[in-house]
Amino acid sequence: MATMAGAVADTIELLRKRIQQIRERKEVLGEENTKATLIDPLLAALGWDLHEIDEVRREYRRKPQDNPVDYALFLNRTECLFIEAKSLEKDLSDHRWVTQNLSYATAAGVQWCVLTNGDEYRIYNAHAPVVVEEKLFRSVRISETDAENRPPPCCYCPSNKCAGACSTNCGNAILWTDESTKPSLACWPNRTANW
Repeated sequence: MATMAGAVADTIELLRKRIQQIRERKEVLGEENTKATLIDPLLAALGWDLHEIDEVRREYRRKPQDNPVDYALFLNRTECLFIEAKSLEKDLSDHRWVTQNLSYATAAGVQWCVLTNGDEYRIYNAHAPVVVEEKLFRSVRISETDAENRPPPCCYCPSNKCAGACSTNCGNAILWTDESTKPSLACWPNRTANW
């Protein structure tokens, strides 16, 4: 049986090729196709059951009056990560999208949120006691072709299989090294986990 790390690496390589092909063709994917062809496969490789409502909810609203977040990931029936998706062709530097994502997470009491276009994944700590621009924990790109600059597969999004092994609340998988957003990657996901 393949390890989860191997499955994630294989999926990332497949997605890298898919992104390259879409960009070479100059196709406009749109948000729904980005979710279906780029984001869902990565979440599934990371062990999230996309068909289990107790793990993944789409267009999630904690309260009926709340604006929906594209994905809410749950551990032990508790929200632990929000993911806001944009279409592949969108630039994620738009301040509105960052603020939107952080406000969803803050309102729900969720510490971690991700803003993604299926290629770039920007991971934010919504509870960091710093200004919005400094809440960015890490940004990674699947399309990164330079192996030296490519982060390990575990940096894209937390796996639910290692989350229980992490010592932080809800398996957030971050160990803080100071008072701002400069965490160590010692546990996102737990690199010592046996997948």
